[in-house]
Amino acid sequence: MGKYKYPRIPMSNNMIAQILSAFDHTNEGHYSTKARYLSAIAPLVEFLVKEFHLQKFANLSGKHLRAYVKKRQADGIAPATIMSDLSAIRYVYRLVGGKNRLPDNAELGLEKRKVGEMDRSWLPEEIEKAVALAKAMGRTDVVFAIGLSKEFGLRVSEVARIRVEHIEKALDNDHLWVKGKGGQVREVPVERSEQRELLNDLKAHATKNGLQGMELVLSENKKYGVKRKIDSWQNWVINHRSKFTESDRTNDVKEGYKPKVDKITFHGLRHYYTQKRDEWLEANHIRNAKRNLSESLGHHRESITKIYSNKK
Repeated sequence: MGKYKYPRIPMSNNMIAQILSAFDHTNEGHYSTKARYLSAIAPLVEFLVKEFHLQKFANLSGKHLRAYVKKRQADGIAPATIMSDLSAIRYVYRLVGGKNRLPDNAELGLEKRKVGEMDRSWLPEEIEKAVALAKAMGRTDVVFAIGLSKEFGLRVSEVARIRVEHIEKALDNDHLWVKGKGGQVREVPVERSEQRELLNDLKAHATKNGLQGMELVLSENKKYGVKRKIDSWQNWVINHRSKFTESDRTNDVKEGYKPKVDKITFHGLRHYYTQKRDEWLEANHIRNAKRNLSESLGHHRESITKIYSNKK
């Protein structure tokens, strides 16, 4: 359908066909932009069919969008992500010929992003319970994904792109090579026994499954394997976090510390890593500790790293 092969999406129906047709009849936007927009809109399409039995994307209205935003907020999706998705939704809505007036972000109760005001990190006991649950469910990939983010501060997209060669070199050179946002490359130090143990477990996993060289360790080694794995991990946390989130996590507010979010997300593991490594660097009297931490996260600016701190 259409002259491009777009990424797989959760479901296929009339609305998806309408959107693809609109994409094929416009010169606006690069293919990669259209593919990104389609990925952003796919959850909305699924929601509209399930909750409203909507058949035409051009019939999208304010009531649909309000209900969808409420659901995304209830799922713990970050305001910045919701607003980014809404931008794609409005673009496509215009493209398919929609005539209804859609409410703006303010009307949807979405304020401008307040960066760094909340502590998004997981609690140690939440990580322990999540790992136990994943093991009980036979989700070894989730166990490893949690471990890589917790021990190395990797984004979910970076975890999904880890290759066998990266693991082997990290064990030899004490640095994990990571390709992050914008193609920026960084090396995360292997400086604790827990990190080395995880790397050894990942190497054993790769060997057991006949993986080698530049093959992906946790994602499927085929087209869209990375994206499907990213979605799978993020959805796993959202769908099961009620089973391992501490009920009183927001009650423990200490003087000089940020309040904790009530709904944890996969990205909160990166916050956990940042805070724990900051403590480790200071305890071991490492020179230029803040700069060291910033570089290992791929930020290159200490001011950005402060967002991950649990201190005000």
